[in-house]
Amino acid sequence: MKGGAGCSACHNGALFSDGDYHVVAFPQIGHGKGDADALGGDTDDWGRARETGENTDRYRFRTPSLLNIATTAPYGHAGSYESLNDVLSHYNNPRGAIEDYFANNTLCQLDQFAAIENCQNLYPASESNSLSALDQLARERNNGTSRFANAGLNREERQAMIAFLNALTDPCVENDACMAPWVARTEDDHDDQLLEAIDQEGRAL
Repeated sequence: MKGGAGCSACHNGALFSDGDYHVVAFPQIGHGKGDADALGGDTDDWGRARETGENTDRYRFRTPSLLNIATTAPYGHAGSYESLNDVLSHYNNPRGAIEDYFANNTLCQLDQFAAIENCQNLYPASESNSLSALDQLARERNNGTSRFANAGLNREERQAMIAFLNALTDPCVENDACMAPWVARTEDDHDDQLLEAIDQEGRAL
């Protein structure tokens, strides 16, 4: 990992996030946002482009904070990856990771989905949508606008990176008693810790 893996290009600052939007081409699994054109299905998710209307913003999603990242699985805008190791494998080789994701035919192989062969039966356009996101990443790399370079981490470096990410976990978030004062409560809770949302003028919402 000499010279780093390029993570700080986007994961920087106090929150380990630049707050910006980038194409990393995570798998497009699920019902998406209904984005479609002549080349896509209605289960695509164009990310930032839904707000800006700019084709160059397709498949860009906001950089997440790395704080407490070990407790926030699954990962990606659609929750495609179950573990940090899966995410780092994607950062090593996004196209290879996408190919493996669909070729291994393990989507939705959980007990509650026992009657479903895989998610591709539910979302048949998910693979083609994912390939479209990869194509967008390739275009950005070719024109020099992408900050995402393949990380090139070997197995030992990946495990070291996961250990570092685990170290960014605040012990409080794994302790119910510690978190209790920060959990929003409803009026039905009948205690003095009801949190009320207020606007910028200090008025209750």
